[in-house]
Amino acid sequence: MTLRWAARILLVVAIVLITDLALQPGTALPPRLFGTDKLEHFGAFLMLAVLARIAWPGAPRWIGLLLLVGYGGGIEWLQAAGDAGRTASIGDMVADTLGVVAGLGMSAWIGTRRTAHI
Repeated sequence: MTLRWAARILLVVAIVLITDLALQPGTALPPRLFGTDKLEHFGAFLMLAVLARIAWPGAPRWIGLLLLVGYGGGIEWLQAAGDAGRTASIGDMVADTLGVVAGLGMSAWIGTRRTAHI
């Protein structure tokens, strides 16, 4: 199995897990200290962006940005539309978007560093 295929499989697994966690009833969530919720969103979407770049290195970054930010928006919409005691949050969307931008930026920087040394 190549690194690209491993990243694709991990990306699908991560999306399934993140979606499941995001749609859990609000009462099932553990209490969080000091706004770590936003750090969790940032880290999760940074990881998704990095996995997407490894899985499809030739794809334009703006496509990854649109798809992953759209996915984050979809989660927020489902939380608002559902009856699990969850609400949509602009703060979560901002954290998701910043995570995607950081992940794509980090992978671009690493990619340029790798090609500079070859």
